[in-house]
Amino acid sequence: MPKNKIKINVKEKLEDNVLDLSLSEIDDIPIKDIAAVKRATVLDLSSNNIKFLPKNFGTQLSHLHRLDLSKNQLRFLPDDFGNLVNLKHLDLYNNYLEQLPVTFGKLTKLKYLDLKGNPLSLAVQKVVGPCLSNKDCQEAARKIVPYYVELGKKIEIEMRKKAEREAKQRELEAEKQREEKRLAKKAARKERVILDRQRKAKEKTFEENHNNENDGSDDKTLKIIKNKSLVQSFASMNLMKSIKFVLLITMLFIMIYLIFYKFSLYRFDAILSLLPDNERQILNTFFHKFNESIKKFLNSKFIA
Repeated sequence: MPKNKIKINVKEKLEDNVLDLSLSEIDDIPIKDIAAVKRATVLDLSSNNIKFLPKNFGTQLSHLHRLDLSKNQLRFLPDDFGNLVNLKHLDLYNNYLEQLPVTFGKLTKLKYLDLKGNPLSLAVQKVVGPCLSNKDCQEAARKIVPYYVELGKKIEIEMRKKAEREAKQRELEAEKQREEKRLAKKAARKERVILDRQRKAKEKTFEENHNNENDGSDDKTLKIIKNKSLVQSFASMNLMKSIKFVLLITMLFIMIYLIFYKFSLYRFDAILSLLPDNERQILNTFFHKFNESIKKFLNSKFIA
């Protein structure tokens, strides 16, 4: 079962400017009640069960001149402990502190510091000394403040360097990302160029094939035209030959007609008289039919 919290009437513990809350079995500091008592510049919280201080402890109690936190179970002090800027006397005897906050360097009015009975780090022990006497505690107060001032400067420098390194790292990462984007864009452009070249090559190949097909078609067409021309030439030649042959026959008939009809008709009759009757009759019939045919032919060609 958890222990019931002990309700403390803070104002009843106030005497003049001293607020004595020692030996009160306190494990949770009533910070608001203490801060309300502005007249208290001396606060005694020794010999309690305090394991930690509230985070706003130094901010709300910045008016304190003297603070006794000895014989508690403190393992660390809050960062705002340095806001106790008016503090002159600080007793942290017999706790579990190993380090002090860097803000300790702000306690410029500190004149007395007792850190005996704490498992301090070697560096802090070396600064504060054994604190075996009042003079040792005064010397500890005198040395501890500049030590944490310098430590604060070193930490600030380290933090600034760390921030610069982080900023530089972020810039490098940003530059890397920009470079990756640039390379990606370059690769994309290169790929587009390659694809465009491939497309143009395909179009050129297609066009060449199409032109070759057209050339083949043209060749075939030319061959067909040539063949037709040859056929027409042969036909024309045959026609001319036919016409020449007809004209030649016609001229032959005309010559025969002129020879036998116009100039030698009397000779033909003389020849017929020498033949026998049957042959004479046949030749006479043939001659008259041939004569009529020649007349008709001549009439049809020249009269028309």
